[in-house]
Amino acid sequence: MKKTIVNSKVLAVLLITMSFIMYSCGKKQTSITVDKVKINGNSNEYIGVVAGTYDIKLVDDKINMSVKFKTLKTFDVNKIGEYTSIGNMALQILDASGSPISMASSGFSPASVGDWNKVKSLLTSKQDEEVMINFEYGGFMTSKDQLKDVLENGKGFEIVSADIQSIKEDEPSSSSASESSSSSGCDQFIKDYEEFVDEYITVLKKYKANPTDASIFTEYSEMLAKAGEMESSGKDCKDVKYSAKLGKLMSKLAGAVSGI
Repeated sequence: MKKTIVNSKVLAVLLITMSFIMYSCGKKQTSITVDKVKINGNSNEYIGVVAGTYDIKLVDDKINMSVKFKTLKTFDVNKIGEYTSIGNMALQILDASGSPISMASSGFSPASVGDWNKVKSLLTSKQDEEVMINFEYGGFMTSKDQLKDVLENGKGFEIVSADIQSIKEDEPSSSSASESSSSSGCDQFIKDYEEFVDEYITVLKKYKANPTDASIFTEYSEMLAKAGEMESSGKDCKDVKYSAKLGKLMSKLAGAVSGI
């Protein structure tokens, strides 16, 4: 019988990844009770988090947390355009000292396109109206230690990057050369990210078809490196119109991951 020789680097990736996928022990749920939650961004004048106890649940390789928001003051509807929204909102878990717990990304993000739509609805809701938004953290690229850290040491949370973007009256009549260049770069980033998602899904399908194929983990490590590069190149694409597109692509990727 022909034997397959696996080099040490591939074997290491194989063992790490398999231990992550097979992770089934440890804390699966915790609760955080909050009175007042800090919101970083200029939307804090208009929205707030409702005081109460919130559950954080581990489901497969992701952590979910649903948070209830309340509209404190309705935003001026005359300033709301097609892309006006609270862009790039994220939820950051805090430890007992009030310091952010280190995570692979900026934190929990709204879990679906529907949740992003709820974020936008906060600006048009009447005062004191409440809405529950589901946040999600994790995925195929997140280590079990990062998930464990959140579940075991999470004692509070804050909302970050909650800036109101693309306000109608602030949109210029004509774009400057630098804005045009930035827009072009972000359009290219979205195109590249879409290709990345398709490639990543292909790797997932290969893994599902043959989990013992060591070559898959070589591709996986390459995808990790590429993901790091893309995170850096897309950091300036904060306009909500790009956030919406990224949200759809992330939902597509999340659907593929959940099917493993």
